[in-house]
Amino acid sequence: TSVVERLEAGKEHRRQVFVILSELFTNAVEHGLLGLDSSLKGGVDGFEAYMAERQRRLDALDGGHVEIGLERALIDGRAAIRIRVRDTGQGFDYGALDLAAFGQNATPYGRGILLASSLCYSLEFVGAGNEVVGYYCL
Repeated sequence: TSVVERLEAGKEHRRQVFVILSELFTNAVEHGLLGLDSSLKGGVDGFEAYMAERQRRLDALDGGHVEIGLERALIDGRAAIRIRVRDTGQGFDYGALDLAAFGQNATPYGRGILLASSLCYSLEFVGAGNEVVGYYCL
């Protein structure tokens, strides 16, 4: 069984945590380990070009890792799950990240982090930007 399936939470909560983990893990791999820029997805064949470059960089990857941590927590008196994803990449300037702008733009990228943020009670990048911590309330 998966870690998410072992959570002592209802099926809907497990599903939401899985979505959050999937988005954060994908970001850690694609942007943290592979150094991909989401703007590559723009243009007519942007998504295909992005995926081809993703595969090329995966094939050439010779190091790095992603750490995932899940633990029970209390946030403002509510039962929650603390979700932590950290990669060994260089990070990024998360101070310049504007989640609200992702929701207003019709760009073919940024929706994953917006989705994860919308499902979490709180979601924040820490350190050099290669670590994100979110709280999902049960």
